[in-house]
Amino acid sequence: MKKMPKYLSILCFTLFAFGYGKQSVPWTLEAAVEHAVKNNLQIRAAYLDVIDAETYKSQAIGNFLPSLNLSAGHSWNIGLNRNLTTNLLEDSTSQFSNGGLDMSLVIYNGRRNVYQLMSANLGILARQYQLEDMKEDVMLLVVNGFLQVLFSKENLAVQNKLLEVAKTELSQTETLVDAGVLPKGELFELQATVASQEQQAVPASNNYEIARISLAQLLLIDDYKNFSIADTNYDMVAATILDKSPKELFEKALESRNDIMLAKTNVEIAQANLKTAK
Repeated sequence: MKKMPKYLSILCFTLFAFGYGKQSVPWTLEAAVEHAVKNNLQIRAAYLDVIDAETYKSQAIGNFLPSLNLSAGHSWNIGLNRNLTTNLLEDSTSQFSNGGLDMSLVIYNGRRNVYQLMSANLGILARQYQLEDMKEDVMLLVVNGFLQVLFSKENLAVQNKLLEVAKTELSQTETLVDAGVLPKGELFELQATVASQEQQAVPASNNYEIARISLAQLLLIDDYKNFSIADTNYDMVAATILDKSPKELFEKALESRNDIMLAKTNVEIAQANLKTAK
């Protein structure tokens, strides 16, 4: 039996290690956001809308160019035909060829082509605003889902820690009660505390699983059972937004929000289309 080439063995081992490691490596916030923006189906559809808008612009530019049509034809006629020289009917074969060239150029059509090109340029801009707005929405959903998983995970850790402390106190109290140092009533109270803490740990575990699976579905990850997030310390940046007045925030939103810019561009597209129709 022939030995496997060395490079092929290394390649197989690398692919296996990569596939295995990909399932077990926890996800960071940056990796989750990048993956969502790259693989979200709505964002992919928005990319196609941008390409479609660019195609419409190419068609609008083509309206300014002259149109050129070239035609050619050739026909055969075999059978009984009249001889033009002798004026007698004879069996003969005749051929006919023809050709044509047609060129047209629009000199003026009420600036229709200009308005169509203007609408096409605005259409590209609108689809780009739509794409960026969709990216922002997806990124916000991923960040919110990631924070929800972090909160649920931390809450579960706290509930488990409280349960562990309650069980430790119960074990110590049982020893003291058996020794006659404490009354048995305190043992019953701690048993109730442990049962209550166990009850609180169950919904905390469920909330963590729901948040984790929801984030995995948002990222289009099929293997949600092995999905987990990384325990990373995130630096809290001081928010300067609270120092601004509502009027400043409103004016800033009018200048930077992609959905508002999209709405303004759609109005300009409608105005250009109205001019085209007129």
